[in-house]
Amino acid sequence: MRQLESNSETARMARVGFLEGSTYPDGTPVAEIASIQEFGASIDHPGGTKYITDAVVGKRGAERIAARFVSKSFQGETKTTRAHKIVIPPRRFFRTAIAKNKQAWADALATSMKRTGMDSATSLGRVAMLMVSDIQKSIIDWSDPPNAPSTIRKKGYNNPLEHTRTMLRAVDGEVK
Repeated sequence: MRQLESNSETARMARVGFLEGSTYPDGTPVAEIASIQEFGASIDHPGGTKYITDAVVGKRGAERIAARFVSKSFQGETKTTRAHKIVIPPRRFFRTAIAKNKQAWADALATSMKRTGMDSATSLGRVAMLMVSDIQKSIIDWSDPPNAPSTIRKKGYNNPLEHTRTMLRAVDGEVK
């Protein structure tokens, strides 16, 4: 205990998640988007988005006629959406990673403390990196609820928490 006490002056905690300074290219904090994904959100959309109803969509051999959003500069006959609510369902990737891995993290910390002669900075750093990896795995593996069909069409695949991979790359840890 005395050795732990003397070594703990250098490191008291590990912080893992979406730390200050992580932003999307437009300046939006990654933590804000991660929070929306984790807890869900409801957005009151004012409407006014242009769309067409005679678009050919689908893969070759399975094409069909459906509606599709178009850019503001689209030339041709369009319709416009009315005001509506957009619901982003919660995708509990962060809490799931914690629930699934908290015992393994505690065990890894205990093992590392023994192996490092009670060096808290090194041990917390190792566990922080394990936590980062487990949270990233949770982001990659997340599939339910799936993206909306319109989002799948836009992205070309159905990985609800991956698009630009900015959130995935922003998971970080630090020892203080």
